Amino acid sequence: MGKYSHVKKKYPAFQEEPSYQQLVDNAKQELLGTLDAEGANINALAAIFSEYNAKKKALYSKYGSDSATDAEYEINIYKKALSQLLVDAFEEQGMSNVGLSSGATVYLEDTPIPVVKDKPAAIAQLLESMPELLTISFKGLSAKQYKSLIIWSEKQKLQPELGIHDGTLKATIRDCVLQGRPVPPGTEVFFLTQAKLKNGASAEP
Repeated sequence: MGKYSHVKKKYPAFQEEPSYQQLVDNAKQELLGTLDAEGANINALAAIFSEYNAKKKALYSKYGSDSATDAEYEINIYKKALSQLLVDAFEEQGMSNVGLSSGATVYLEDTPIPVVKDKPAAIAQLLESMPELLTISFKGLSAKQYKSLIIWSEKQKLQPELGIHDGTLKATIRDCVLQGRPVPPGTEVFFLTQAKLKNGASAEP
């Protein structure tokens, strides 16, 4: 299942928000008639998963990847439902991938998901050790004030608002996980195992 398989058991499993998981569970009931994938036909589930990937790809071709639509949201719910069912079925049957007649492969992938639990503690530590992970913004500035940001912030006693750069934090924490180093204080890691589709040499985004 990839480079994180040997360390994922050290961390708790990622859980979807209850309201979203309920929508996913409703989709499972519609697709399989049950929330339990025990004894499920993996090939059939993988084929349907591939179909929903194709539906999403068709939407992207029509609307572009930056235009979220109700149809895309619904497709993602069914993809999530199928992914969770496939994870359960793969693990029950001792498998990690399955090939389809189209030549595509459905496989499992483990991904560390960092969550900031204590933002002040995380920011305090990152200021000392990894300031490149932080972002800064000022509230209440006019267009003119932005041209001389630092001078105006001191003169008007504006309070900077520190945030954490999400993409860089994810990359840093994933490196910590791989190398067995502690993650920054105030952060926690969860592991998400999900189904993915690979068509030849091309994997889904």
